[in-house]
Amino acid sequence: MKLDKLAAIAEIVSSLAIVVTLAFLTMQTREMALQTAQTNSALIANSRATTMTADVNLMLAAYARAPNGNRTNFFTAFFRIREFAWFQYQNGILDQAAWQSYINPVSDMLNTAPDARSWWEDSSHTLDPGFVAAVNQAAGRE
Repeated sequence: MKLDKLAAIAEIVSSLAIVVTLAFLTMQTREMALQTAQTNSALIANSRATTMTADVNLMLAAYARAPNGNRTNFFTAFFRIREFAWFQYQNGILDQAAWQSYINPVSDMLNTAPDARSWWEDSSHTLDPGFVAAVNQAAGRE
């Protein structure tokens, strides 16, 4: 009889150990999934940054050689930089305050600089549609 009680207690303890182990493994799996998602977001952002940096450097070099102060390349670089910031904001890399520091000059420029507004109307279709919508909203252009 005493052996039966010990066997029953051992079975209960082993069942509890299995439940605790499964709970621990579940928590670890969730944590690893979150870390993987964050790593993927960082890799995507880094990839965009590398591409954008090369793109912007080429545009700024072309602007330096542009005759008569043609600002097309400047505006292209200006908006591409902000578009990249928007991608970072969407991926949780930039917080709301940082995003606002990037978007505020855009809305100011579109509302006060006719050449910027002209570039935007002619070229914004080359940018990400979500970014374009965010800029239009910030500039009160919707």
